[in-house]
Amino acid sequence: MGAGSINTGKLLSDLNSDVMPQHAHQHGAAHGNTPGASHGSGMSDEKGDPLVSLQRSASAALSVMYLASMPGLRDQVKAAPGVIESLARRVLTVDLDLAKQVVMHQQAAMQRSQQQGQDQQQRAAGAAPPPELVSVGLLALAKLAAPDTALQGWLLGGSGRGAGAGVARARLAEGLVLSRVDEVMRSGVPSWQAAAAVLLHSLAGPGTGQRSVRAWVAARTEGLIDVGMGLLETGAFMNSTDALSSGAQLLELVAAGPAGRQQLVASGVQPVILQVLLTYTGTNGTSAAVGNAVRLLRQLMAPSASGSGSTGDAAGQAAAAELMHNVTHAGLVAPLVREVRLGNRASLAPALVLLLDIMRAAPAPDSGTNNDSDSGGSGTANDSAHEAVGTGLLSLCAQLLFQADGSSDPDALVACSEIVRHTLRNCKDANRPAPRRMDLDGEEAAAEQSEGAGKATHEGASASGKQQQQQQQQQPGGAYTNTAQARQQLAADLLQMMRDTTFPDLHNAVLEACRDVAPSRVAAEALVAAGAVPQVAHILMHNVSQSHEQGVDPGSTAWIVQSQRSAAALVALLALQPPLRQQVVEQGGLKGLAAALMLNSGHPGLMAQVRVTAAAALVPLLGEDGRYLELAVHLGVLEPLVKMYFATSEQERRAAGRVLTLLGQDTSVAAMFERVGIKV
Repeated sequence: MGAGSINTGKLLSDLNSDVMPQHAHQHGAAHGNTPGASHGSGMSDEKGDPLVSLQRSASAALSVMYLASMPGLRDQVKAAPGVIESLARRVLTVDLDLAKQVVMHQQAAMQRSQQQGQDQQQRAAGAAPPPELVSVGLLALAKLAAPDTALQGWLLGGSGRGAGAGVARARLAEGLVLSRVDEVMRSGVPSWQAAAAVLLHSLAGPGTGQRSVRAWVAARTEGLIDVGMGLLETGAFMNSTDALSSGAQLLELVAAGPAGRQQLVASGVQPVILQVLLTYTGTNGTSAAVGNAVRLLRQLMAPSASGSGSTGDAAGQAAAAELMHNVTHAGLVAPLVREVRLGNRASLAPALVLLLDIMRAAPAPDSGTNNDSDSGGSGTANDSAHEAVGTGLLSLCAQLLFQADGSSDPDALVACSEIVRHTLRNCKDANRPAPRRMDLDGEEAAAEQSEGAGKATHEGASASGKQQQQQQQQQPGGAYTNTAQARQQLAADLLQMMRDTTFPDLHNAVLEACRDVAPSRVAAEALVAAGAVPQVAHILMHNVSQSHEQGVDPGSTAWIVQSQRSAAALVALLALQPPLRQQVVEQGGLKGLAAALMLNSGHPGLMAQVRVTAAAALVPLLGEDGRYLELAVHLGVLEPLVKMYFATSEQERRAAGRVLTLLGQDTSVAAMFERVGIKV
């Protein structure tokens, strides 16, 4: 057996240990005998013990399950003659009463260890319980069938032609696998039920088999709801993410049909799902359970699509609306954003889509805000959308989109793109006047009143603003593609959002999103090409002291200062890309940093943090070859930096010292340092 290959003979011997001795099986397999053929009813294991045979088969099934988890080896298993047929035969013919004795024996051993006072660490250090055939056999079949519609069809009794790796297999009787699943579901053994739910979910994948599985589920809705609810409750009580995941998968199949969904809603499953999500979302190691629970929840949130106008439809619509309201106010936003931050594929797209649902949800009638604008007209973000923005969702979406490649989840990219577009459509509050543009001052602000190109003012929002929204809504959906043009469009949309928004928190969130993606070369290039540098330079040149004098409330001033910190960091990160450094300087990046140093000089608190960040941002601009040292001095950076050098704050002194060291390369500046006692 070569490296990276499977031991087919050993697998076949162990899987078929209940019907033929090892040497006879190997002889039969070599001559093409079908493993599922009748070989008599007598036990032929070497020791004549059915429990030994059961254990051998369980170990082989466990090996197949692990092999099926690795794409390369999965294909070898499918191509190996007789392995899948033998695994299916063993699962279909295993004595469930005997297998249940094994489960009960393992449970009793576990209880004894608990009664003897062994703590969890001691039990973990002991020997793990041996695999159990029914569970691992069902899971192995599920892993093999999940990505393979041909194999799914074969397990459901379809043609064996092409059933997995192009191998023709002897046809199974139609309904045989589903009949065994039914027996397992009624067994009362949670581990079996969980494994059967996973297999059932795999068999219900796309293809012709989906209809037969859906029909089978629809005929057993009530019993499957009981099993699914039991798995959810067991998983929550025992802290078992496997039980939670399989329970959600089973109930997802039930909810696929209108009648099943109605029964499921009536069963009171919604609070259980919400509690599961609140408990496990955003936690390492639970992404599969979270992803399945979110998919189930979204199925229940979807209104009835029959369109018959019946009383039942109306009740379903009302139940879906009530669930949407409960989800929006359940406190799920922050946990879902944490889940997105984990970046696990099993839950990434579901979490993003649910967040988009919550952001799109219309505010309550008495909330004093307008409805979402996705259906047309002007709108405003609801409180949950603000929470999502405040917890970093926009930045995470920007990172996923700018860093997308061929391995990225397409559903996650589409959801991220829709989140960006939705936020852009809802970046204005129609109930508050547009504030003075922070990124334009003096005559520029006046000139901006007459500019077109998507810069409508509050007075013109009823005309050009609505036209702009309609144009945005007419843009094709889907993800921002992985092209330079699409990345520049994404950057342009983010910058437009920052220009147009009337929400200070969103303005800063966009800046932070740009800052977080700027270390990526392609993102930095897109931002510079879209005009990010002049925009952030104007933000840095905003005089916060004048805002105080003009009566701007302290809360808004704090957001302005925070935006200036983010803007300075963004300039620094863009300047770290050598090909972009000259553009950053020419487009006003250095001028903006110098202005931020001077305008915030001597002020305490947040304004001190702005000048520290601005000083640090000067280092990548000045440190490469020194060609911008004279320009920096001309723009007035020396005086505020000298004040920082003699400040009481160690942080300010360090930041100023690094920049002054670079400026000291100029002989005239070095002479000035010597006169005033600066040693760098």
